[in-house]
Formats: sequence, C-alpha cells, structure tokens
Amino acid sequence: GIVYNRISSAKNNLISATAYAKNDDIIADDRMNNRPKMGEIYMEYQKRCFRSNAMDFDDLLFKTNVLLKDHPDVLHKYQHKFKFILVDEYQDTNYSQYIIIKRLAALNENLCVVGDDAQSIYGFRGANIQNILNFKKDYPDFKLFKLEQNYRSTKVIVDVANTIIANNVDQIKKKVWTENGEGDKIKLYKALTDNEEGRIIANSIFENHQQHQAKHLDFAILYRTNAQSRSFEEALRKLNIPYKIYGGLSFYQRKEIKDLLAYFRLTANFHDEESLKRIINYPKRGIGKTSLDHATVAA
Repeated sequence: GIVYNRISSAKNNLISATAYAKNDDIIADDRMNNRPKMGEIYMEYQKRCFRSNAMDFDDLLFKTNVLLKDHPDVLHKYQHKFKFILVDEYQDTNYSQYIIIKRLAALNENLCVVGDDAQSIYGFRGANIQNILNFKKDYPDFKLFKLEQNYRSTKVIVDVANTIIANNVDQIKKKVWTENGEGDKIKLYKALTDNEEGRIIANSIFENHQQHQAKHLDFAILYRTNAQSRSFEEALRKLNIPYKIYGGLSFYQRKEIKDLLAYFRLTANFHDEESLKRIINYPKRGIGKTSLDHATVAA
C-alpha cells in the first residue's frame, strides 16, 4: 500500500527513519498528500523490525550500504574479492543498488553492465533510469556494445517499437532490426477497463475461429502479471473458448479463489460436503477430525 511504498522508496534512496523525520521537504510533501504521520510510522516500523531481529528486502540493501560506508576494511575485502562485476538488467537498479555497485567497483573498475534503457518499466518500485543513462559519465573510459538485431519479432513489430522508442527524450540511441519476415500489421485497441480488454480479445478470437476457420491453437494472449489473467479467462469462458495457462495458475485454480468460491457454494448449498471440508478450517479454527466428521454428517 501507500505506507509500504513510501517507506520502501525512502530506503531505496538511502534515507533512514531518523533522516526522514528531520527532512523538512519530505515532511511538507507528506502533509500536502494527507500522510502527516508517515515519519512516525517509518520510525515505529524500524523499531519493530529491530526488536524482532528482522529486516525487509530494502533493509538488506540499506544495511549493506551502511556496512560498506562505515567499515573500510569490509569494503576493502569485497573489492578484492569481486575483481570483476557483471550486473544484468541495469536499467532496473535503484539508487541503493547503484551505490553498492559503485563502491565495490571503485578499486578495479572492471564493471560490465547489461541493460536496455528502453525497457525500464519498474520506476514505480524504485528503479532509476538515470543509472544506465549516466554510465558513460560515471565511467568515461567505457566501451559500448549495442545488440540491435532482434531474433524474435517481425519487421512490422520492430519498426513500431523503433518509432515509439524514438520519442524518448533521454536515451541511448539505437536502431533495432531483424532479418525476419514483414509480418501482419499491428492493430491497436484502447480499452477503458480490463474487462473490456478481455472482451475485445475474446471476440477477436471467436470471430477468426468462426469466420476464417482459424484454430484455437493459433492464438496466444501475452500479459505481464498472473493477476491480469482473470478478465481474459472470464471473457473466453463466456464464449466457450478453450484455453490453457502457461507459466502460472489459472485465476480459478489459485488457492485463495478456490477458498472464496467454496464459501459461496456452501452459502448457496449447505449440503456441499466438499466445500465444507475445504473451508471449515480456513482460516484456522482448531477444528479436529472428530468435529469435522460430525459437521460433515450434519451437512
């Protein structure tokens, strides 16, 4: 939520709870955005983590920076241990990771980073695109190798991608190309909701299947996260279009969804034994086997 993201952002930018509470600009911004207690919450959260001898993921990076900064002997040890450093997906690194890399690489400067500034999509969770754009300033003697050939996409897709990327004001200039065929033209639909998006895609598959004898296996729907599958699945089900989820579970096969549906089924039918068995101890209620058997008989 908002609180977690705010604390995470502070840690990614190496702002401690104490520094956060003393920063007038941060305090003013929190008040303006109706979160005047954020500094206190951040401080209390850190105290609870300390009492529990626990750290979150952002703490691991934050504390590593503190360790390397305050203990030169430790920094010296790891600078000699890691003489060559390779960083993948450099465009997705945050400020905290950036400083760790700079400190470790400062001795030998044998640093190789791999990334694509045109694929930076994680700014919402702290990624800083300037890390890769400013690499040439950080390391003036750098060598740049551009991997511009695309082996997957058609020429139409590559050309559209180049056109879109060209609008980026700050970028590492590149011209992606492919030896693949021209391919079909891209159709762009603008949906107002995820459900409308699902309907548009399902209807397109249905029409191509009915009117052009296309096979269902000819179609694939690509989406970024598993949570996005629900709207597509619902739309496909309504049109009786068979589908299979690859690389994850179907929305309706996820445990939390099965549990919720079991509650609904039991509400509609008190004699649904399978649904009763599924949810009677979820959340945990300490119901033993004997009590469960009695409840099943009653159902």
